[in-house]
Amino acid sequence: KVDVHKDPELVAEVLALALQEPGYRHLALSAGTILSDYLGNSEVDHYVIYLEAIRKHLKVWFPSFFQIVAHCEDEARKLFDTGVGTLQHNMEVWDKRLWDILCPGKARFIGYDEWIRRMVHSAKVFGEARIVSNFVSGVEMLRPFGFTDVDDAVNSTLDGFDYLMGNGVLPRMDVWVVEANSRLSDQQPTPFDYYLKMARGYYELRKKHGMPFPAGFCRGCNINDVMCDWEYYDRLASRQEHVAAIS
Repeated sequence: KVDVHKDPELVAEVLALALQEPGYRHLALSAGTILSDYLGNSEVDHYVIYLEAIRKHLKVWFPSFFQIVAHCEDEARKLFDTGVGTLQHNMEVWDKRLWDILCPGKARFIGYDEWIRRMVHSAKVFGEARIVSNFVSGVEMLRPFGFTDVDDAVNSTLDGFDYLMGNGVLPRMDVWVVEANSRLSDQQPTPFDYYLKMARGYYELRKKHGMPFPAGFCRGCNINDVMCDWEYYDRLASRQEHVAAIS
């Protein structure tokens, strides 16, 4: 038996106890989607109860992000007022045709253009890089619907990332893992060249827009992507060049 609707006070108490242990630096919370009112509350109002309970127990928020469906600006402000640092609205894939195929629930209940609009408006509430959207990098090349050329796939997604960063939204990437027994289990892994071009392009866009990482993301935590690796390498190379220049 799985208790999917846990008591807010119990959740807050467990988190407060866990964060007393050494080594924890970030707090990530993921919420399911509620399509109708639950116990007399809307989805956002329901989760505000949890976030307020957590804030009461923690006293001060850890660097944190809360993963939830994209909501309108007024609803985003309710979440902002709890003090949680970052919202994550996972878009999964940028290309609209593929989004409709891979995210049928989001397409049905919210829609592609509305999802993007909500993220951009929420960024005005939370501030730059405080609205995050995860993308499953590589899934653009799934057969038979996706791109067949690596450059086409990379350029499609980077164009989307350019738009989002230009509007204060920080995209992030997870590497697409072909899961056994899933509906995509017969797919071939995305070419390695795709990930090299994608990661480098992502880093260049972050530099172009001056886009920081929000609190709650670091190279040590993001083991299923290469978001931080190019930046780490460039800083290491710059440090080595500096040492060589003064030696």
